[in-house]
Amino acid sequence: MKIADKFPLWWHYAVPLLFIFIFQATFLWARYGFFAGGGLLDTDSYTRLIRVFELLNGADWYDQPFSRANAPYGHTLHWTRPFDALLIMGAGLLTPFFGLDRALHWAGVFISPVLHLGIVAALVWSLAPVMERHTRAFAALLLAFQPAVAIYLFPGRADHHGLILLVFTLLLGCAMRFLDENRCSPTLCVLTGVVAGLGLWVSVEFLVALFLTLGVLAVGWCFVGSRFSHHGIYMAFGLVAALTAALLTEQSPARLFEPVFDRISFVHWTLGVLALAFFVALMLYDRSVLAGYGVAARCITVLLVVSTFTGLFWLVYPLLFQDPLLSYDSRLSFLGHISELKPVVDLNEPSFGRILTYLGGAFVALLFSFRLVVKQARGESWPMWLMLTVILGVYIILTAHQIRWGIYVGVLATPALAELANNVTERLDRRVSRLGRLCAYGLLLCLLGPFPLLAGQQVYAWENPSRSKPVQSTCSLGSLSRFLNDPTGYGDRPRTILTHPMYYGLQLLYRTPHRVIATPYHRNAAGILDTFAIINATDPEDAYRILIARDVELILLCPQTKERPTLGGTNFRDQILNNQLPEWLREVPLPPSVDEAFRLFVVLRPKGGE
Repeated sequence: MKIADKFPLWWHYAVPLLFIFIFQATFLWARYGFFAGGGLLDTDSYTRLIRVFELLNGADWYDQPFSRANAPYGHTLHWTRPFDALLIMGAGLLTPFFGLDRALHWAGVFISPVLHLGIVAALVWSLAPVMERHTRAFAALLLAFQPAVAIYLFPGRADHHGLILLVFTLLLGCAMRFLDENRCSPTLCVLTGVVAGLGLWVSVEFLVALFLTLGVLAVGWCFVGSRFSHHGIYMAFGLVAALTAALLTEQSPARLFEPVFDRISFVHWTLGVLALAFFVALMLYDRSVLAGYGVAARCITVLLVVSTFTGLFWLVYPLLFQDPLLSYDSRLSFLGHISELKPVVDLNEPSFGRILTYLGGAFVALLFSFRLVVKQARGESWPMWLMLTVILGVYIILTAHQIRWGIYVGVLATPALAELANNVTERLDRRVSRLGRLCAYGLLLCLLGPFPLLAGQQVYAWENPSRSKPVQSTCSLGSLSRFLNDPTGYGDRPRTILTHPMYYGLQLLYRTPHRVIATPYHRNAAGILDTFAIINATDPEDAYRILIARDVELILLCPQTKERPTLGGTNFRDQILNNQLPEWLREVPLPPSVDEAFRLFVVLRPKGGE
């Protein structure tokens, strides 16, 4: 027995949880002043808190207008309520200490670290069918150093990615238990469906994880038999139940059957029903005279049924198979320049440093996981390692396309990396002391954890000697917000402000009572396109017509950044930054207390008044 196995089970949860707690607390302490001053780490975090604040102040649960964006029209968001509910619960716990407004802000600061602790515990549980206790604990420790995981789970990131990853980790554990007959029960199968439904409720990107899980059951039915069709029926029942609850919670009765593709809707409920029908069809096959035809016949049956259902769904809901972002307006393809939507493997701008940062550890994990599959062929844990290898490969491909999928790779890579470390230390067991093995674990934690990230950043710096770090704006909205909130000045009433870069608009919405035009969401196509039409106008009068139509009173620019290449020539933004102001525009002198990097302009009305 290994020394680590002599410790009780709770110890293997406590060690990684304590490590993650210290990891998160250190970052929180380092950025405490920033958070205390009302700052958050991402623009989506401000939007989340705005919508929860509006909900707590009487906004309709079903009708979710983002009224102060896309002024004067407003727009809706594609987000759902589960993460909002967590923020409300956190704010409720903190309200006695801070008051509601500050409590909600601190709930937004703490929510991702709390979810990180939950993900660690879920990972230790999920890997139980395939790994020993101490190896699972090591995998949980490695999770802290997966770049995409760390980015999305830092304090101050009030976004639903942590909740998605928690549900994904639980679903991964359930899927592995499908392959262990001794651990799988009807109750677990139903709960798996509920977990999958919750993930789809939080975000429709969970369709990938859902289809992979259903695929595990379908392949299991092809090679093992009716046990997996029964598992699938129970899971589909749980899935339909969860999606029914989600649909009734998210949609008003009048819009219950409205097809929506970027958030939970009747379309996705229909998918759950089709999954149930699929496994019922497999069960009926088992009871028919065709049951004895063997594996090849089963595989053909699965392909025929899946093709039939997919074709029917394509005919009824073709938009489900398109990118929800582009289904609103194909001109929004430039939103792909948002950092989390950028590809890791970009043939137009190849970067080995970026690949090493986000996928370096994942490639090592994929190779070693494949080795385990070959080495343990037909062993007890062979199907589980095969499943982990295939799913990891799928998410590596997705991450190569968009960075945001790397958060799943972070979880999927840790089992193989931990098993690699375990194999190395096992070879040392008879050669070194216990202290030596402990040091070996520490060294491997560094090599398999932060090393790919640090090495990738260094390689990126060598590839880009002119800018070792991405260009970032130095404009700070804290002092400007106080200026815009001054009731003796521009804070006397809400005004419409055109901002560029557009992500400053979300901070303004959070920190001030004013309105903005553009927000970086596909449902605000009109506001985004009008903003770029104004900024890129070569004739100031073309820009003025849109400004008046939008009732814009102020233009706020940060000269250090450009969100998007200009369309050629000297555009409106460049003209006014070079002090070539038309007669209907004047610059506002900012006091010394305001960040001097900003430029603020007043748009005069057609008759010459402000």
